[in-house]
Amino acid sequence: MQSAHLDAGSREDKQQELDHLLHSGVVRERTQLHSLLAYLGTKAIEEPAEPLKEYTIGVEALGKSGDYDPRLDPTIRVEVAKLRRRLKEYYQEAGAERPVKLEIPKGVYLPVFSSASTPARTGRSVPRSWGFWLAAVAVIASVAAIAVGWSGRRGNTARLAPELEAFWEPHFSERTPTLLVLGAPMFYRTAFSFYRATRVNRPEDLEGNPEAQEILSILKPQEPHPVYHFVGIGEAEALFHITRLLAGRGAPLMVERSSTVGWQDLKGRHAIFLGGRKFNPQIPEFPYKAKFEAVERRIVNLEPKAGEPSEYLSMSLPPNGDITEKHALISVYPGFTPNTRFVTLECSSTEGTLAAAEFLIRPDMLAQLISRRIPLRPERGVYRSFQVVIAAKFNKGVVVGLSYKTHRVLN
Repeated sequence: MQSAHLDAGSREDKQQELDHLLHSGVVRERTQLHSLLAYLGTKAIEEPAEPLKEYTIGVEALGKSGDYDPRLDPTIRVEVAKLRRRLKEYYQEAGAERPVKLEIPKGVYLPVFSSASTPARTGRSVPRSWGFWLAAVAVIASVAAIAVGWSGRRGNTARLAPELEAFWEPHFSERTPTLLVLGAPMFYRTAFSFYRATRVNRPEDLEGNPEAQEILSILKPQEPHPVYHFVGIGEAEALFHITRLLAGRGAPLMVERSSTVGWQDLKGRHAIFLGGRKFNPQIPEFPYKAKFEAVERRIVNLEPKAGEPSEYLSMSLPPNGDITEKHALISVYPGFTPNTRFVTLECSSTEGTLAAAEFLIRPDMLAQLISRRIPLRPERGVYRSFQVVIAAKFNKGVVVGLSYKTHRVLN
């Protein structure tokens, strides 16, 4: 990436603006984004003409080791993109009247200071492959979903069906935002192509996977690196359905890819995880003991009751293996701060994620949970954990039937 610079304001003005950003809550303290903002802002003041390299930022700003390889670890690209977005949102809203602004133009790492009347220049344009256009479509779809929801918020905040109110009521509070976490599969990217090993979703798992090693050997001498630009169609549709429901009721919402979400991002918020634990690595690290787990092609019943199966399997039709029936897992856990909760919609396939979302937006399905006295409300500010196994029937990828199978209250 190339550097860009616009001289706007004195050195004191720039330092004052940086200090303001660091203490205004644009990014939370003691996080990677906070460290990154402090480092990049200082560089923009002290060395505005010096280009910044991804490796240098990783080592100096985030304390990565000397063997850090930006080709294998996309942290800096992801975090800079997130910081760029946070700054843009801040200056469009609360900071709109600030006399000096700190911005990160697209295509560069080094921020620029600009006055309110002097827009920052962007970096040089870079040709994009078809893969990036597909990524753009996914982003546009997400933004469209949010736009539909927020337009509904302005014109329609009427109460929903009682069953929907009972399940979703925690997310309607204006004091507590909901973070929608979109499960992001890992692909290898080369100069011209994208590839995926379906059983691998972290760079550190490449070495022990034969399928991944075979792909890497075919790609040599190219140097592929992991990217998280894409999302399954089921997760995208699930995002649309849930966003439309919640935003139409006035819920404050945010959307992030799972590859960019850290534990600090989950504090003080509700969170809804869309997609299986392979794509949402936060889920298996939750400090809760589950009774069911969604793994490849099935839901495992870890402690079957009398008459219950030990596994809930998928069904498909030969010769193409089209899915006809799938089981999905809906889990609710206490959040990391009082009066917050986490909801996970898990399955080993993208179709199952969509089925779980459709279950949660249908009053007749939620009525089955309410009739079984599953605890939906908090007790002394803490939500109780529970898991629900559902079954879904499909016709050419479309959900044509939903049903409750079983559930467990965990605490």
